[in-house]
Amino acid sequence: MEEFSMPGNAQAESLLLEAIEIDPENARAWAELARLRWRVLGTGASARDDVQAIRDAINRSISIDPDDPSALAYLAASVGDFDGDIQQAAQIYQRAIALNPADEHLVRAGIIFLTNHGAAEDAIALGEYGLLRNPVCHLCADNLVYAYFRGQRYTEAEALARSIVALHDRGYWLVGQAMLLQGRAQEALDWFEDMPHGAARNANMAMAMFDLARHAESERLLESFPDAESPEMLQGIHVWAYAWTRRYDAAFSAFESMFEYRQKYGGETILRRKAWQMSRIAASPWMVRLHDDPRWPSLATKLGVSDEQRAALDFELTLPAAW
Repeated sequence: MEEFSMPGNAQAESLLLEAIEIDPENARAWAELARLRWRVLGTGASARDDVQAIRDAINRSISIDPDDPSALAYLAASVGDFDGDIQQAAQIYQRAIALNPADEHLVRAGIIFLTNHGAAEDAIALGEYGLLRNPVCHLCADNLVYAYFRGQRYTEAEALARSIVALHDRGYWLVGQAMLLQGRAQEALDWFEDMPHGAARNANMAMAMFDLARHAESERLLESFPDAESPEMLQGIHVWAYAWTRRYDAAFSAFESMFEYRQKYGGETILRRKAWQMSRIAASPWMVRLHDDPRWPSLATKLGVSDEQRAALDFELTLPAAW
């Protein structure tokens, strides 16, 4: 599963189904199956059927072991993503953390949830706790970098990003982004230029060039992005680049076309899931320049990331005293 490839996903599914056939009461196998099905959500014939398959696997795992923190993490994510119930999701995460705050699946998902919904310091505390106990969890580290970004702890973000590069040979662009957030645009640009050619490289370079007042070059890179009318091709990095370079109309258009696309092809359930992904985009520090636009409050509320919604989150992080 860690290959993040279609062949790897297919092989993982075959092995998990074999494990379940051998022992239908294997709660962890059901939880891993839910994780796998989440990863491939939207690639099947029916998005609604995909969501139901995820729910079924989660519910089967929970019915076997109600205290499995991994299964509870996926349950919390499904409640937040598919049902749009952020408060209920927070309570489930809180229970899972009380059971085992070092669970890898819980740490990964919990960092994202807390970062998205205005609790960056809690996300950082959970991430640091989990990574201390499982330093090879590269996705935990990736998500913790985002939490550092959101908490404006850019020096720590850069140090962690560099360790990801050293340990896992991945996440190179996180280093450059940390530089850019610290106002080191030229260093960031030099770093990004060494990245493989592609959408992420162009977006990051466009942001750095904008801060260096190289606006014509930045504009040319921005024009290479997928059109907002093709939202299935848009990525978070594209919207971030639009916002950072003050192309506000393009940023809002991208969000709206994403909503319309998900609703047309996935229905309300998938709209909520994709809206959760868009909340991660909206919660990033790259969006801060968009906050002065009069359209921002309405969009933030739609995505569940307004200041009022974040302040209302009922969550209390409790970690072991001596960690």
